[in-house]
Amino acid sequence: MNENIKCPKCGYPIAENNHRYYCSNKACDFSIVKVLCGKRITKSQIKILCAGGRTAVIKNMISKSGSHFDAALSYNKTDGKIEFVFE
Repeated sequence: MNENIKCPKCGYPIAENNHRYYCSNKACDFSIVKVLCGKRITKSQIKILCAGGRTAVIKNMISKSGSHFDAALSYNKTDGKIEFVFE
């Protein structure tokens, strides 16, 4: 990944493959899928999430049941998971 995005768990650089963004530190388990609920997560959104911020609202995401919804994303450092933020 060209941009200097740091892992929110350990501070190592974020790398990517075809399916995920992940920490380049092999001992760290941080990773985020590139497509979440039918929407591609961009590098700029990853940069926001890794910096502890919240993305803008992503419209027309698709739930497991097939319903459409709008939500922003944030990264919960306590449990290491992406969270949906509904407004």
